[in-house]
Amino acid sequence: MTLDDYRMKFEMEQTVRQGVDADINGLQKVLEGLNMEKSDLEMQLDSLQEELSSLKNNHQDEMSQLTGQNGGDVNVEINVAPGIDLTHTLNNMRQEYEQLISKNRKEIEQQYETQMSHLEQEVTNSSQEIETNTKEVNQLRHSVQELEIELQAQLSMKSALEKSLENTKNRYCGQLQQIQEQISNMENQLAEIRAELECQNQEYSVLLSVKMRLEQEISTYRNLLEGGQEDFLLSCWPGLSFHKYVGPTHFISLFFLSESSGAGRIGFGSGKGRGSGGGGSKGGWSGGSNGGGRGGSHGGGSGGSHGGGSSSGGGIGGGYGGGSGSKGGSGGSYGGGSSSGGGIGGSYGGGSSSGGGSGSRGGSGRPSQSQSSSSKSGDCDDTQGK
Repeated sequence: MTLDDYRMKFEMEQTVRQGVDADINGLQKVLEGLNMEKSDLEMQLDSLQEELSSLKNNHQDEMSQLTGQNGGDVNVEINVAPGIDLTHTLNNMRQEYEQLISKNRKEIEQQYETQMSHLEQEVTNSSQEIETNTKEVNQLRHSVQELEIELQAQLSMKSALEKSLENTKNRYCGQLQQIQEQISNMENQLAEIRAELECQNQEYSVLLSVKMRLEQEISTYRNLLEGGQEDFLLSCWPGLSFHKYVGPTHFISLFFLSESSGAGRIGFGSGKGRGSGGGGSKGGWSGGSNGGGRGGSHGGGSGGSHGGGSSSGGGIGGGYGGGSGSKGGSGGSYGGGSSSGGGIGGSYGGGSSSGGGSGSRGGSGRPSQSQSSSSKSGDCDDTQGK
């Protein structure tokens, strides 16, 4: 407890003491008044006793005087009426006064006793009230102390709760700041992602436009290549007929020679994607790269890209319809072929005879010796591989 609490407690005790002192002073005044009344009644009793004694003395004096008068030797005889008996009268008066005195004494004694009983009762009541007030003061003092203790406990609890509230506010403010920072970071990341998505969308649109342009160019080149192939084959084989099929994912061109050419329906084929084509009499066919076919009479050799063919026991066909004869070698690009035991055919129709070599646009060479085709054949193969 602090000094202010002790000072407050002292002031309260002093106030209670002053109240009790005031009550005691009031009761003392009442007691003094009763004592004064008692003294007055005693004085009245003394005065009445003195009066009674004076009356007795006077009565004795009168009696002595009367008896003294009757004690002489004078004999007087008077014929009068009989006199009053003074003795009897005095006795009666004495009895009356004694009765009056006893009556007054009893009344005074009763009044005194009544007042004394009242005073004693008031004193006892006052003492009981004082004891009760003292007990109440003690109880109030204890309650005040308990309330002060409870007040201190409540104040300490209040300070603790205020500190905890402040700590909680600080903690939640920190958490809120962290969450706001996280939100700002996420917003920045979202803005970056949106910007990146926009950039990707722009790149996608650019790439899509490039893809469409490239597809247009590819279709243009394909049409050009198909047109060039058909023109070349028609120029090489005038009796050649072709059929073209275009599907959703691929296209196939089939070329057929007439039977009057002596080849016996040898097939040539070209294609792109999943298609394959070409076939002849008495010979199987299978698809090569980019749909190239093979076939010929009596077991033709394999076809190269875009449909190379062979006759009996023929070798490998070259690009764009190159073929070979009996036991012939491989055909070059754009229709180069070879005869029996021939070597490799050159580009654009170059070929070789028995034991012929290779060459650009023509055939020559030594037996059992093959040389590479020209640069244009390689260019065509690269184009078909693409």
